[in-house]
Amino acid sequence: MRVVRKIALLATVLLFFISTVNAQEMVRVNIESIDNAQFPLLEVYLSVTDVQGFPLKNLDNSNFSISEDGQPVIN
Repeated sequence: MRVVRKIALLATVLLFFISTVNAQEMVRVNIESIDNAQFPLLEVYLSVTDVQGFPLKNLDNSNFSISEDGQPVIN
């Protein structure tokens, strides 16, 4: 059950981020690591780059959203 929740959570984060990027811009989102030492709290480390591998700059919390079972997760 934990693995399913983690995958659903990560998919939600990635889908939201990718859907908010301008359609003309291509990005790559790589999950670097997942820290579940304090489960159910998860820390997910991502790298977001353009197609040339350069990091996207000026990303902040407003660029990301996390939900579980369709409900926003408040940090």
